[in-house]
Amino acid sequence: MTTIKDIKHENGNYWVLDTKDSYTVMKNGITQSSSVQSFKRNDDGLSCAFAYCDFLAKRKSVKAHEIDPDFYKNCNYYQMN
Repeated sequence: MTTIKDIKHENGNYWVLDTKDSYTVMKNGITQSSSVQSFKRNDDGLSCAFAYCDFLAKRKSVKAHEIDPDFYKNCNYYQMN
């Protein structure tokens, strides 16, 4: 169960969830939120999750890699499947 203390950052329709295994950027949906990207659970991962959350909140309908192709090279991340 997600509690308020598990939410580390919010910006518009996006927020960062501390899953105890990773920091996951979530997107609000109609009935539930869905995960967008997960980052390693360390200081760099938290910083990247905050930055990515803010980035997604500010962008229009353009993919992240189309705006900044080096974004993923600068962060330690992994995709949760």
